[in-house]
Amino acid sequence: MEPQAREERYGHGPFAQPAGAQSPKIEVGEITAWRIWRLGHEGIVYSPIVNVPWRPGEVMRASPHARADDGIYASKSRPEIRWPPSARASWPLVVGRVSLWGVVIEHEKGYRAQNARILAFDDIVSWSAFDNQKALALLSKKYFDADQPATDLHSD
Repeated sequence: MEPQAREERYGHGPFAQPAGAQSPKIEVGEITAWRIWRLGHEGIVYSPIVNVPWRPGEVMRASPHARADDGIYASKSRPEIRWPPSARASWPLVVGRVSLWGVVIEHEKGYRAQNARILAFDDIVSWSAFDNQKALALLSKKYFDADQPATDLHSD
């Protein structure tokens, strides 16, 4: 499905237009994209860089701008991750899909969006003693099956 583009005026800066003139800014219905999270002890996923929790059922919100780094980041293709992704990595990483909508700014490899919601968890990448499949099942249950509480994802 192709995103429906709509013109919207920038109000200031080098892209400012005279009153009534418009500059492009893309607004879409929904885009499905890929994302990585860090898995916390309590079974909640967190943004890996800014340490913001993504709680079950919540919509994440941001204010992306064409000339800034704001927004909820997601990639166009599934990220390839090897453990450990860096020397400082100590938490399991979760790979999954999100729905993006509202103002979405497209980049070469991904997007920055105004709104995002988790659609699915597809993989967990972690140290070898961690039961990835069990954790993935419990995490999916916690986020997508409100009637069934999940147990501790880090227990044996």
